[in-house]
Amino acid sequence: MQAVEFQAIVKEGKIQIPDEYKQELQDDEQVKVINLINNKQQRNWKIMDKLAKNPISVKGHKQLTRDEIHDQEPPKCVNCPSDWKSGAIQTKSACADF
Repeated sequence: MQAVEFQAIVKEGKIQIPDEYKQELQDDEQVKVINLINNKQQRNWKIMDKLAKNPISVKGHKQLTRDEIHDQEPPKCVNCPSDWKSGAIQTKSACADF
């Protein structure tokens, strides 16, 4: 197996192979691809993984229970005649603003 290294941009899930390497490949030939992600993209995922495992505490912020989350007042819609609890709006899709 021969190793070839080049940089490319992924477009619509496809990697464009530079012309100088195309002649070495045959149709339906199996190749091994190793993807090295840009450090910036990789760093963003690492931060999100860390936050998911170790959430940051914010002074004055209270962790809500499941019941507290569901008991909250739903948002009011300025274009609808009444709020959600009245039963006038059954789903978010019933309102053009959501």
